[in-house]
Amino acid sequence: MEANELIKKIKDLPTISTVAMQINEELKKEALTSRSLAKLINQDPSLTAKLLKLANSAYYGLMRQVTTMEKAVTVLGLNTVQSLALTISVYKLFRTRSPSFDYEGLWLHSLGCAVAAKNLMQAATPRLAEQAFVCGVIHDVGKIAMAVKIPEEMVAMLTMLEEKKVTQAEAEQEVFGFTHQKIGARMAFAWNFPEHFVFAVKSHHNPFPLKPHDDEDTTLLAEAVLVANKISRSLGFGKSTNPRKEQVSPAELETFGISARNLPDIVRQIKDDYEEFVASWGL
Repeated sequence: MEANELIKKIKDLPTISTVAMQINEELKKEALTSRSLAKLINQDPSLTAKLLKLANSAYYGLMRQVTTMEKAVTVLGLNTVQSLALTISVYKLFRTRSPSFDYEGLWLHSLGCAVAAKNLMQAATPRLAEQAFVCGVIHDVGKIAMAVKIPEEMVAMLTMLEEKKVTQAEAEQEVFGFTHQKIGARMAFAWNFPEHFVFAVKSHHNPFPLKPHDDEDTTLLAEAVLVANKISRSLGFGKSTNPRKEQVSPAELETFGISARNLPDIVRQIKDDYEEFVASWGL
């Protein structure tokens, strides 16, 4: 199957909510405000209820319960609420159940990548931390399209990974003729995600350091997802479909100001945050 054929089939996949698409559109225009974000989310009662449940979970440790979206945005901040809204919307794609593909395992791996990316970015450029989280959540959505629309080929690719000494990219190219990064980037673009999100999805298996994007923040976000993806697999968060555990190099860590001295603290924080977020995710 050609990539374009699968892209056409992707139109039949469950997509993110209309509200999430509108949030992305506002992000692209740099027009999102606390008031407009709360107003958008309030259009979707289900999203509002789930977001308020997460906002009041132990993960955020609020002293008082927030009962309205306006209050949630005030207390947690625009970036955090926007990140939660997009994460909740994407989550439904991972709720498929199949004996031949571990959707839940992929979701937990994606959450692990998101938490790790957020921690890396907090160490380097905190204003991008929530964006890094969302990039981590969506980095493997291309695998969802493959598993749903071409399940037999997906099983063949997974079998090849287990039985032959090939990389995931090699297996995908042989079986599909394209990689999950390419499909995932097309999906992120179709869902109105801004360019830096699309670039992170497209680049998360590229060689490090990445070829610089015109925008430095975009390059850094993509590198955060690239490194966080390795961390999530090495810590055994969920199941990514890729059985290979790759070593994170000192150069990759130095990009985020992390040295051998503070690495144990960062890893411990990632583990703690991951466990707390998973425990709070009872949607």
